[in-house]
Amino acid sequence: MPKPKSSTALTQLNVLDEVKEEKAIDRILKIIDNAPSLGYINKTQFYTMVHFLEKEASVKDKQLKLKVEETKACREIIQKLKNNLKQNETDIKMINNNRSRIQIAIEMLKVKTEEIRRESDVVMESILDYRRNILDLENYSKQQAEFIKETQKETKNYIKTNQELDQIKNTALKERFIKANEKEKSLNRFLRHITIVRKNLTHDPYQFFGSDQSERDDIVFGNNFGANAKEKFKRRNSVY
Repeated sequence: MPKPKSSTALTQLNVLDEVKEEKAIDRILKIIDNAPSLGYINKTQFYTMVHFLEKEASVKDKQLKLKVEETKACREIIQKLKNNLKQNETDIKMINNNRSRIQIAIEMLKVKTEEIRRESDVVMESILDYRRNILDLENYSKQQAEFIKETQKETKNYIKTNQELDQIKNTALKERFIKANEKEKSLNRFLRHITIVRKNLTHDPYQFFGSDQSERDDIVFGNNFGANAKEKFKRRNSVY
């Protein structure tokens, strides 16, 4: 990662400060002091003194350039610090605003928490009521189960009794059917006899039933319509 310009300039300045060379003015003064007079300073010594001055000027120029770069870097750092300071001030304002909002939110959260706590108490009471109702329903279901068992037993007994009653009923119906058939047969015989009597009455009743009024009434109006009447019809030369 490249180092910033400011740190590079500071490093170079420190290096130049650490180089402990004798100053140019001191060297020039030594040359002058060693000469008997200024007229004895030759061209070589003069160029040497100028070289000392140029060299020191070059070093001073480098130091000045480094200080200028350092100043620019410091100005950039100061500008960045100012920008950071403004940003920090803005952030602090936002933090303060957020803090007030957070405090309001905390108060609202406390109120909401209290409402939730009250609602949870109500819910717990409802749950306890539901549990009590469930226990009551379980007890009721047990009672109903016992009642169902008893009902099943009674139903089985009822079915058994119904089967017995159906058997008795079927037997009675069969007997009634047999009796009804017998009555129907008797009625048919009676109707056939009435038909015969009506047909015979269209003829001379004295020819078939005789001249005796009591015998005729007994045959026509009486209850004896069985074999005796048929025998009498045969004896009276009935058409049948």
